[in-house]
Amino acid sequence: MTFEPSAPYTQNQNGVSERAMRTIVEKARSMLLDAKLSEGFWEEAVHTAVYLKNRSPTKAVDSTPIQAWSDKKLELHHLRPFGCDAYVYVHPDLRTKWKSKAKSCTFMGYIENTTTQYCVWDGR
Repeated sequence: MTFEPSAPYTQNQNGVSERAMRTIVEKARSMLLDAKLSEGFWEEAVHTAVYLKNRSPTKAVDSTPIQAWSDKKLELHHLRPFGCDAYVYVHPDLRTKWKSKAKSCTFMGYIENTTTQYCVWDGR
């Protein structure tokens, strides 16, 4: 394997990676606008865009990148819209008898290697 640097300011030399980055940035921007979230959440949006891109079909491997990498069956039942309302369970040790059992938050993305945990934001 050899390292071949590209000249500065010549994006046309690495077109495949530039297109991939543009797709991710455009998807993240669209997700932020749709969820009516500020640009301050760009990192979560980009992380979620990459997570979704790895679980989307591609011609390069005739399946999804995550299936080609792991040889495991792809699960999609856990996918949720970015920025949607999410309710987080509050453990009994962290609340009193008359307090709510759930806290309203905003869905921000996914945790790698699990389909039962999510990233959420408590904006209060």
